[in-house]
Amino acid sequence: MPQLMPQIRRVRNKTIFSLLLAVAAGSQAIVCAAAPAKPKAIQAIHAVQQHNKLGRGDLYVAGLDVKWIFNDGDVYFMYKGKERKVYLACTSKKSVFEQPFAQFKRKGIHFTQGGQDAFNPIRIKPLKTFVLQGFPVKIYTMLAEARAGGGELRLVDIGSITALAEPTKTPEMAEFITTSYGLKKIDSVMLELKTRFYAEDGSLWFKTSTKDLPQVNNTSNQARLRTSKLEKIMVAGDFFEVPKDYKKAASQEAIMGMASATRDFEDLLFAEPGSKK
Repeated sequence: MPQLMPQIRRVRNKTIFSLLLAVAAGSQAIVCAAAPAKPKAIQAIHAVQQHNKLGRGDLYVAGLDVKWIFNDGDVYFMYKGKERKVYLACTSKKSVFEQPFAQFKRKGIHFTQGGQDAFNPIRIKPLKTFVLQGFPVKIYTMLAEARAGGGELRLVDIGSITALAEPTKTPEMAEFITTSYGLKKIDSVMLELKTRFYAEDGSLWFKTSTKDLPQVNNTSNQARLRTSKLEKIMVAGDFFEVPKDYKKAASQEAIMGMASATRDFEDLLFAEPGSKK
């Protein structure tokens, strides 16, 4: 019997070692199962833009989604194509307001609300296609009816639009951008909109006397939208996803009233004319 003890100990040790290996493998499997792989990075079009009311922002377009990030990145608007929803989020407060696109389309953003109404009568006519920062783009002229001195209506060239030549994958993507900006509807990503004439209150003019329509020579006042940079970049696979731990907000105003959001929009509203943001 004593001569069997070393063999018994060896068998017992092997059994214990095998059990430990099995436990370790099981634990590793549990850890792996609990940590799913991160979604792959995706390619997006990125445009750095300046809006005359919203200020500086970064626009991202990929697949069926569009995201526009205000100023310092604390607030963003996002359109999700598969869901056909629009989200306004404040990252520092981990809060989000969501609404169906159809509802968003009727009201837009508080600061640009109603802007599209002024552009509805305008006709656009394509002029030419060229390459801008590696992207094919189109430039359009904007035509509006104006009443000449004799009272007759005539079409007047009131400005121009520059946009990507390729339409967005769905019309709603482009409409989300122009509705957010309060600008003329177009079927692609808008890069620039300039107007040549203003009424005294700063709005576009139609069907009025040309003597009341001084031409604006200040380029900064003409531009409703500008793009300073256009590129293709890789973004995180979840870049167009709202984090699951965000709290639901009751309205756009609730998000805009949050501390960091308020700072962003106060910067826009009370900035000195011509100041850079």
